[in-house]
Amino acid sequence: MDSYARQRMSRTDHAASRATLHAAGSLDRIDAFVTGGHRSTLRAFGSAAARLVVAIVLLGCSTVNSSSDKPPTAEQRLQFEREASVTFPASAELIAWREERGIDGAVWLKFKIPAADFQAFIDKSPLQKTPLAASDKYQEHQFRDLLPVTPTRYRAGQQALPSGRVLNILADESDPKTVVVYLMLHET
Repeated sequence: MDSYARQRMSRTDHAASRATLHAAGSLDRIDAFVTGGHRSTLRAFGSAAARLVVAIVLLGCSTVNSSSDKPPTAEQRLQFEREASVTFPASAELIAWREERGIDGAVWLKFKIPAADFQAFIDKSPLQKTPLAASDKYQEHQFRDLLPVTPTRYRAGQQALPSGRVLNILADESDPKTVVVYLMLHET
């Protein structure tokens, strides 16, 4: 008998053996033996592994929020000044700090400044040539967590900074003596 005939006979024998085993109900037991009886366990493991991968991805995209009505620490203030290229005048009263660290980190800072000192602050900052609009819904939205209510009179704008960062400002000028300034430094 040549090899082709042996191969053909082998296939026929194999098919006949499977049919016999299936008829006797033994095929399922053999399949269970071959997979170690863990077919459902393997499916559950695959499903658990998929859930784990999704959880890891979501955790990698999550943010760490730090929000308070407390002023920033001295270290946070210096970091903000350095990264945003701003200098807070001595008359500035820093009020609140908020931070999100994640894929696109952001830091918000709220402070009060006498109206007489506000323009000097702007002139010494990257915002000096930024047109400040009298109404800016986008900026209102950016500061929604720090704004108790939308100011009756404000100016707002945005300035691109080096290293893919952006500085947003909303200046509440509702009180003629004091300007409440909201700054947001974020990555793009």
